[in-house]
Amino acid sequence: MKNLHTNYCNSKQGYLPLFLSDCLDLPDPVLTFDRLMGGIDLNKYLTDIPKYTTGRFRYNPVNMLKTVLFGFMV
Repeated sequence: MKNLHTNYCNSKQGYLPLFLSDCLDLPDPVLTFDRLMGGIDLNKYLTDIPKYTTGRFRYNPVNMLKTVLFGFMV
């Protein structure tokens, strides 16, 4: 009888944890920066962004600004 089951799993294959926050320590720079930026109301500075009319949804401008600023911080 032929084997109808193919195992696509590799024992050397890496995996990501279910929650990435479990891998981060409390004083981690990412968490510290997110808490710092969470206390600032950035929506009042991002008011002139045009709304999308067609195509895919835009990125959240607050999260995008946080990502860019953290990239410059590192």
